[in-house]
Amino acid sequence: SKLDSPSEKFRVQGRVEDLRSMFRGARILLAPLRYGAGLKGKLFDAMENGTPSVTTEIGAEGVADRESFPGLIAADTPQEIAWAAVSLYQNKAQWYEAQQKVYPLFATDFNKAHFKRSFFDRLERLRKDLITIRHQNFWQQLILQHRLQSTRYLSRWIETKNKNTPIH
Repeated sequence: SKLDSPSEKFRVQGRVEDLRSMFRGARILLAPLRYGAGLKGKLFDAMENGTPSVTTEIGAEGVADRESFPGLIAADTPQEIAWAAVSLYQNKAQWYEAQQKVYPLFATDFNKAHFKRSFFDRLERLRKDLITIRHQNFWQQLILQHRLQSTRYLSRWIETKNKNTPIH
């Protein structure tokens, strides 16, 4: 790649075959995300391998707040992101503290066993009370009503159109 510059200690080496070993060999993940929705997989890949991250508010959205984020959340300007990356890279105590924040996040907020249990409990409750739940679902009733009305008016429109259109 044209961006690869070993003399400036900035490496762009192309496709990564083994993501785990790449993350374990990296000191930080730099993710200056300016837009996007949902949880960012690259941040979880880094956390899973003990690599702290530097990202923006949008990157950290849904993961953690500033206090519990395993890395640094920078402002959206290139200067702030660069400053945060250099700071985290050079400060060993700050880096170690960021790395240690992964474990509480995975044990609580992203504990698969906890969510799996509550998800299946919810499915079982829905299965048992499906008819009652459907009757109580205001939005579903509203959409059903709208769909029925739109079908009714469409059929009237077709009927009127056919009356006024001569057949050849």
